[in-house]
Amino acid sequence: MVNCRINSIFYRSLAKIIRDETNFVLIATSEKQAKDLEIEHLRDVVEVEVSDLDEFTGIQIHGNPDAVKVLEDIMFDNFSDAIIRRQPIQLHAIYQGRVVHYNHHKQFGILDIGESFNAIMFSPDLKRGQEMTVQIKQLPPSEDQLPVVSDTIHISGDFVILEVEGDYVRVSRKVVGDDRKKVYELGNEIKPGKFGVIMRTSAVSSDKEAVQEEVNSLVGLWEDLELDVSTAFEPERLSGGEAATNIYLPGRSKRELSKIKNSIAKSLPDYYSLNTYSRYSQSILSLTDKLVDDIDPIKLQKAIYQTILEEDFIPERFVRLELSNLMLEAVHLNIGYPDLNINENEMIFVKRIEHADEIEREEDEGVKDIKINDIVKTITAINSWTTHRQYFGEDEEIKAEKVIIHTPLEISYRGKMKAIDLGIWLIKDSNGFIVEYDNEDIQYHVEEKEVNPKLVELVAKVNSKVMEKYEKSMMSVIVTDV
Repeated sequence: MVNCRINSIFYRSLAKIIRDETNFVLIATSEKQAKDLEIEHLRDVVEVEVSDLDEFTGIQIHGNPDAVKVLEDIMFDNFSDAIIRRQPIQLHAIYQGRVVHYNHHKQFGILDIGESFNAIMFSPDLKRGQEMTVQIKQLPPSEDQLPVVSDTIHISGDFVILEVEGDYVRVSRKVVGDDRKKVYELGNEIKPGKFGVIMRTSAVSSDKEAVQEEVNSLVGLWEDLELDVSTAFEPERLSGGEAATNIYLPGRSKRELSKIKNSIAKSLPDYYSLNTYSRYSQSILSLTDKLVDDIDPIKLQKAIYQTILEEDFIPERFVRLELSNLMLEAVHLNIGYPDLNINENEMIFVKRIEHADEIEREEDEGVKDIKINDIVKTITAINSWTTHRQYFGEDEEIKAEKVIIHTPLEISYRGKMKAIDLGIWLIKDSNGFIVEYDNEDIQYHVEEKEVNPKLVELVAKVNSKVMEKYEKSMMSVIVTDV
């Protein structure tokens, strides 16, 4: 039996998947979650944890390597457009590093930590060539970014976390009431010199002897690491951490999660897409949970979407489209000002080509003969697999069209949109000739087991529908129904 904690905005749906497909024991993060999920266990030792990535773009699974792999495989099978990123560096691993570059203006250093890896550390006190012991605190969301390290070292056990060179006793915020005072007193009794102590929730149900034994073991581990530091002549890993996998959940995955939530309790079809939009939308969704039995969920959802569009996608504000490739490297496009009649089923944006680099980018992506002052109209929709771009010359005739195939489009806070660019563009010139550009990114990532083969089948259906609409010379090529 593996103890698993779900510290995620998606916890209701993820809990159902994990219960249905594993024998893992769920450990609640709070009394509220324990009540929502009918969990008895609050303070047991956690072996694997699921937590949210920044901006709720997906989840990170970290902990015991075997348990991480089990959950990774389950998520891979359940979500057709999920993208798997197995981290080559372990969370909380400890390294002996060397500063190889320092930016005085922004006060960060780049460290060589061995094993052909670099890391970034934010500090005003670094010098090039400086050697130091650091710990991985945050793993990068994409391959073009670096893990974040700190020289504050934490040694974690089942009951306590020791901070090297700290001098305090703290208790997990999850421990409340009389238990909090009891655990705090225990922490003072077992605190070793030159270490800070953080008491974990599992300490509540543990006896003093077991906690003391663990503290002695953790102190001994650090003393062994200090010996390794004294003999380390080059950057290297001193101690392992937790295996970690990032799973990115684009638009279709969030709809699938919402469908699971609806199987538990009546809710909105796009519940998680809306719930991850902003803190404001989270408050609204908490209210709608109490109203869905009395109001048609479809009408309620439509009203929420329209309110967001009218508030955040205003005609005076440029809208940015963020398209990340399958390596999760993002490109931001300013696609222009929204049409006054914007709605969830058709979103139109218009801008003028003003810079040579815009022309160069379009030519690199197969659109030819674009000039300064040409007009670009961008047409898409919430949950659309496509973004349709039309290019107009001075005579107001269409010079070219381009359809970008991506994961279902999501809106994000303050007038932004995002999707994963699947590397397929269909270009139609003024004579009606259609050329397909496919960089074959999907197939490579399928072979690496980072993308579900189901996504290839879905993209083929989208491609077919785009060609049908192109051949009918439809003014908007939007594909949502696959």
